[in-house]
Amino acid sequence: MAAGGAGTYFGLQVQKDNKDLDKYRHFPCSTAASGSCRPDGTAYNTGDDDQASVKRKLDDADRALTYQIISLSVGGAVALAGGFLFYKGFLDKEGGDGPKTSDNRGLRIFPTGSTSSGGIVAEFDF
Repeated sequence: MAAGGAGTYFGLQVQKDNKDLDKYRHFPCSTAASGSCRPDGTAYNTGDDDQASVKRKLDDADRALTYQIISLSVGGAVALAGGFLFYKGFLDKEGGDGPKTSDNRGLRIFPTGSTSSGGIVAEFDF
């Protein structure tokens, strides 16, 4: 759960850094004398760049992207391992093949319903 939260945080940080870098992005256009325009259509002058702050912001965005990928990868691995262990611990039939019977320990799920609501009841037996 923490890995998913960290992945979300770093993803939002990357979006913020990209938005901050938008003022330094420029594209070819025919309306400006220099031949470059900002995304909003105004003329772009290369003298507007503060190279040190742009590099620092790019480094921050790259670092946040790396942390996001690591967080989501660790979260995925933990979720897979947890799902496998949950299955082996609660859902897998103990000894032998065949359908799970009610005398075995594990998880039993019962659907419930009424005229105004519905749901699921789960029972764990240890």
